[in-house]
Amino acid sequence: MMNNLSKPSKGIAAIAIIVGCCTAWVAFFTPFSGDDWVYFDAASNRNVFGWLTNGFGHWLTTNGRLANIGFTPLLLLPKCLLALICGAFASLLYYEAARACKAASHLSGFATLFCLLSLALPWWDSMWMFDCQFNYVFAAGMCLWAMRMFFNQPKSNGLQLLAAVGCFAAGMMHEAASLPLCIGIMVYLLAGGKRPSWLLAAAFALGTAAVTFSPGIWMRAAAEHAPDDSVLMLMLKSDLAAAIVAIGLLVVVTVQKFGMRRFLATSYGIFAIAAVVSMCISLASGIVGRSGWFAEIYAFIVIVAICLQWLTHIPAIASWLVIIISILPLATAMVYQPTAALEYQKYEQAYAQSPDGVVFIDYTHDNEWPTLALNRIRGVLDPDDCYLQICLAKHYGTDKPLPVVLPIEAQGIDKDSILTCGDIISTTLPSDAATRPDGLILCHRDGREWVVQPYKRGGNQLYHLSPRQLDPGDR
Repeated sequence: MMNNLSKPSKGIAAIAIIVGCCTAWVAFFTPFSGDDWVYFDAASNRNVFGWLTNGFGHWLTTNGRLANIGFTPLLLLPKCLLALICGAFASLLYYEAARACKAASHLSGFATLFCLLSLALPWWDSMWMFDCQFNYVFAAGMCLWAMRMFFNQPKSNGLQLLAAVGCFAAGMMHEAASLPLCIGIMVYLLAGGKRPSWLLAAAFALGTAAVTFSPGIWMRAAAEHAPDDSVLMLMLKSDLAAAIVAIGLLVVVTVQKFGMRRFLATSYGIFAIAAVVSMCISLASGIVGRSGWFAEIYAFIVIVAICLQWLTHIPAIASWLVIIISILPLATAMVYQPTAALEYQKYEQAYAQSPDGVVFIDYTHDNEWPTLALNRIRGVLDPDDCYLQICLAKHYGTDKPLPVVLPIEAQGIDKDSILTCGDIISTTLPSDAATRPDGLILCHRDGREWVVQPYKRGGNQLYHLSPRQLDPGDR
């Protein structure tokens, strides 16, 4: 039953706090990128009334997510406070997920869940942008907290009112997180599950309605877009655990002796339905990567909960080894992100002072950071980071040229040359150069895809060609 959620042991609660501290460290050294600049500029030079009107406009035209609307002013906070907030919500995600699947009091169960959350979620898909932290890490943690509150409501009226406000906020954070849970709860109640707190459940449902039925989100849903991959590949790349849960539900339906109704009347039944519904939302989006974030978390909770009776037989030393291995990518990011931050600071300062957007700097490309970091490190923008370049340019002014980052070696070159790093400076545009809708210019050489960046030097039109290095999550 929902009211028997396991209480966390002190050791497991401490691990969640350690993850939060590590996350805060990485976040402190992570520069703003992409939509971070969009929301930062939306919050700048506005008072509280301006934030409210901007938030309403965002609800009308973009989406109704409180993760964007409510947290936009937080980008104006000192970086240390913003980083602490990111760390706190990362701790909340791990803590609440462990309680939801009753793994909080079982080291081996928690180790398995910890491994899945740390290594199997798409952290590589730009998840260290602050906008994504708000939309996914924050939203997941708050929704899991709200689920616990439904069945473990505070006793005092004042705390219940505060919890209701929190549940409304959780419901409005992200439609792909809260709507599937609402559907899961409805199925749970139809199956005869224990009734939750009507006040808190209603607050959560209202928040969910506010985000799900925002005009902006429906306009985005109606807009035509090409999917990243086929439905099958989308499922395998972004929603594999949720697909396993869906297959499991089909088996239970087919073989009635497993007690489908009894299963749906448990907390795991709620998360199983939520995983499948969120998976459908992810597949409808057509986007590989973080679109499956919530579906996978709900599926992990179900899978670990079902397997817990076998996981408890795993020796403690093996569980600790799994936990240590699982935290290595975050620890690697902690070591290297400060270096990436220094490189980015030099890059951004040089770009701000450059009248034509050209910056000469030697830096570490995304694919040159340690593989063990699993793409958690954010540094100087690569040549193919077109959208991120556009956001940075708009931050510095509507007429600011897009950044063109060149090796220092190219500073005095104004003729056809091959640089030491293998990049090419050309005086002519490659004959097969093609411009994508987002402005990225690509050509092909030696069976590889190259990025073409036009720029002028000494009155000459030049082109910088560099091999394209695809990051995980590039579309």
